[in-house]
Amino acid sequence: MNMVKLFLAAIWATTLIGMAGVARADDDPRDAAFLQALQEVGITYPSADRVIASGKAVCSYMAGGHSPNATVQMVAEENPELSPDQALQFVDLARGAYCPLPPMGGGGGG
Repeated sequence: MNMVKLFLAAIWATTLIGMAGVARADDDPRDAAFLQALQEVGITYPSADRVIASGKAVCSYMAGGHSPNATVQMVAEENPELSPDQALQFVDLARGAYCPLPPMGGGGGG
């Protein structure tokens, strides 16, 4: 199993600005599900708090206009011990756990 460094420098700055506290696995039920999903695909990490913050940072990075592919590439570059498939899995799991769904298409409110 590979260890995730969880140093996502390109997105840490945007995530940590204005962050009131450190994410903890017991603060949000999504955190435990995210950690379990990482374990199920064989991605290990040195700190639950840091991997949770990194997972949430994926959403901030993408909200900044980066595509899913660019996000996977950044995760892979910042965590060279991850295989390309694991970087993709990390982003997919983070998006599923933490990123809000885009609004449904269709009508205009009224």
